[in-house]
Amino acid sequence: MTQVPYDLKKINVFVGQNSSGKSSFIRTLPLLKQSAQVKTLSEILWYGPLVDFGSFDEALSRNSKNKKIEFIFEIEINSRSIMRASRFRFRIPEETIHAELNISIYPERATPNSPLITEYAIDIFETKIKIKINEKLKILKFTVNGEDFTNI
Repeated sequence: MTQVPYDLKKINVFVGQNSSGKSSFIRTLPLLKQSAQVKTLSEILWYGPLVDFGSFDEALSRNSKNKKIEFIFEIEINSRSIMRASRFRFRIPEETIHAELNISIYPERATPNSPLITEYAIDIFETKIKIKINEKLKILKFTVNGEDFTNI
């Protein structure tokens, strides 16, 4: 039996039809990194020093049925880590806390180069917060647990 001179690590293989999103998925982390590092009014910097997706319309898959790009982040946090990191001492039951952030970006109208709308949905501590803003950072909708606070 021949011995391999190096250890093989886990590898991921992405397989799919052309324009199914393989390269877009792989370029997502650099996209988010450049969006966080560069000062911009837009939530997502589609083109920059790390990746260039072009415009929002170019970033969409040709096979996309709805004209929306979504990022969903989920995290499980042990409540003890929140207590250690907090300056405030408030009582949280000892449990694992689930938090979710959903960012949806879509055009305001179904026309090319239409202004973009961004929706943030935050779900933590049994509280659901939704914020909808336009490209000029105007809040279009703000709700907490379904109650509308937009015009307050």
